[in-house]
Amino acid sequence: MKQTDSNDKNISPRFSIRDGGKTASGGTRMLLTGHLDADAAPDAADTLRSMLEHGCRDLELDCTGLQFISSTGIGTIVAVVGEYRDLGGEVVLRHLAPGIREIFESLDLLDYVTVL
Repeated sequence: MKQTDSNDKNISPRFSIRDGGKTASGGTRMLLTGHLDADAAPDAADTLRSMLEHGCRDLELDCTGLQFISSTGIGTIVAVVGEYRDLGGEVVLRHLAPGIREIFESLDLLDYVTVL
Protein backbone atom coordinates (compact mmCIF):
# COMPACT_ATOMS: atom_id res chain seq x y z
CA MET A 1 0.00 0.00 0.00
CA LYS A 2 1.56 3.28 -1.09
CA GLN A 3 0.68 6.53 0.60
CA THR A 4 0.37 9.75 -1.33
CA ASP A 5 1.11 12.35 1.35
CA SER A 6 4.83 13.13 1.34
CA ASN A 7 4.74 13.54 5.15
CA ASP A 8 3.53 9.97 5.60
CA LYS A 9 5.80 6.97 5.88
CA ASN A 10 4.28 3.56 5.42
CA ILE A 11 6.22 1.15 7.62
CA SER A 12 4.44 -2.14 6.91
CA PRO A 13 1.02 -3.27 5.70
CA ARG A 14 -0.22 -3.22 9.28
CA PHE A 15 1.53 -0.18 10.76
CA SER A 16 1.96 3.42 9.76
CA ILE A 17 3.47 6.46 11.35
CA ARG A 18 2.63 9.85 9.91
CA ASP A 19 2.88 13.52 10.69
CA GLY A 20 0.02 14.73 12.85
CA GLY A 21 1.03 18.40 12.94
CA LYS A 22 2.07 20.44 15.94
CA THR A 23 0.92 20.08 19.53
CA ALA A 24 -0.51 23.01 21.49
CA SER A 25 2.95 23.54 23.04
CA GLY A 26 4.71 23.54 19.65
CA GLY A 27 5.98 19.98 19.75
CA THR A 28 5.59 17.42 17.00
CA ARG A 29 2.66 15.01 16.91
CA MET A 30 2.97 11.70 15.12
CA LEU A 31 0.00 9.43 14.48
CA LEU A 32 0.55 5.70 14.98
CA THR A 33 -1.87 3.19 13.47
CA GLY A 34 -2.05 -0.56 13.14
CA HIS A 35 0.32 -3.06 14.74
CA LEU A 36 3.69 -1.97 16.11
CA ASP A 37 5.37 -5.37 16.01
CA ALA A 38 8.79 -6.84 15.26
CA ASP A 39 8.37 -6.17 11.54
CA ALA A 40 7.43 -2.50 11.98
CA ALA A 41 9.56 -1.55 15.00
CA PRO A 42 12.93 -1.00 13.23
CA ASP A 43 11.50 1.42 10.69
CA ALA A 44 9.41 3.18 13.34
CA ALA A 45 12.55 3.61 15.45
CA ASP A 46 14.48 4.93 12.45
CA THR A 47 11.74 7.49 11.76
CA LEU A 48 11.64 8.71 15.37
CA ARG A 49 15.44 8.81 15.65
CA SER A 50 15.70 10.75 12.40
CA MET A 51 13.31 13.33 13.82
CA LEU A 52 15.53 13.60 16.90
CA GLU A 53 18.62 14.04 14.72
CA HIS A 54 16.83 16.84 12.86
CA GLY A 55 16.10 18.79 16.04
CA CYS A 56 12.78 17.45 17.30
CA ARG A 57 12.86 17.44 21.10
CA ASP A 58 9.19 17.36 22.13
CA LEU A 59 7.34 14.46 20.58
CA GLU A 60 3.77 13.32 21.09
CA LEU A 61 2.85 9.87 19.84
CA ASP A 62 -0.90 9.81 19.25
CA CYS A 63 -1.83 6.15 19.60
CA THR A 64 -5.54 6.50 18.80
CA GLY A 65 -5.16 4.11 15.85
CA LEU A 66 -2.62 1.77 17.45
CA GLN A 67 -4.32 -1.61 17.70
CA PHE A 68 -1.46 -3.80 18.93
CA ILE A 69 2.04 -3.46 20.32
CA SER A 70 4.48 -6.34 20.72
CA SER A 71 7.34 -6.59 23.20
CA THR A 72 9.63 -5.38 20.41
CA GLY A 73 7.37 -2.36 19.87
CA ILE A 74 7.42 -1.57 23.57
CA GLY A 75 11.21 -1.90 23.62
CA THR A 76 11.38 0.52 20.70
CA ILE A 77 9.23 3.09 22.51
CA VAL A 78 11.29 2.76 25.71
CA ALA A 79 14.57 3.14 23.79
CA VAL A 80 13.34 6.19 21.89
CA VAL A 81 12.09 7.82 25.12
CA GLY A 82 15.58 7.38 26.58
CA GLU A 83 17.29 8.82 23.51
CA TYR A 84 15.05 11.89 23.49
CA ARG A 85 15.60 12.44 27.23
CA ASP A 86 19.36 12.08 26.84
CA LEU A 87 19.21 15.12 24.54
CA GLY A 88 16.86 17.12 26.76
CA GLY A 89 13.67 16.10 25.00
CA GLU A 90 10.47 14.37 25.97
CA VAL A 91 8.19 11.77 24.40
CA VAL A 92 4.54 11.55 25.46
CA LEU A 93 2.11 8.79 24.53
CA ARG A 94 -1.54 9.81 24.14
CA HIS A 95 -4.75 7.93 23.63
CA LEU A 96 -3.52 4.42 24.39
CA ALA A 97 -6.21 1.76 24.10
CA PRO A 98 -6.98 0.27 27.54
CA GLY A 99 -5.36 -3.08 26.66
CA ILE A 100 -2.15 -1.41 25.51
CA ARG A 101 -2.07 0.84 28.56
CA GLU A 102 -2.43 -2.28 30.74
CA ILE A 103 0.69 -3.72 29.12
CA PHE A 104 2.70 -0.62 30.04
CA GLU A 105 1.25 -0.82 33.58
CA SER A 106 2.01 -4.53 33.98
CA LEU A 107 5.61 -3.92 32.89
CA ASP A 108 5.87 -1.07 35.43
CA LEU A 109 6.71 1.42 32.67
CA LEU A 110 4.29 4.21 33.60
CA ASP A 111 6.95 5.70 35.90
CA TYR A 112 9.32 5.91 32.91
CA VAL A 113 7.09 6.56 29.91
CA THR A 114 4.72 9.54 30.09
CA VAL A 115 1.22 8.39 29.15
CA LEU A 116 -1.59 10.92 28.97
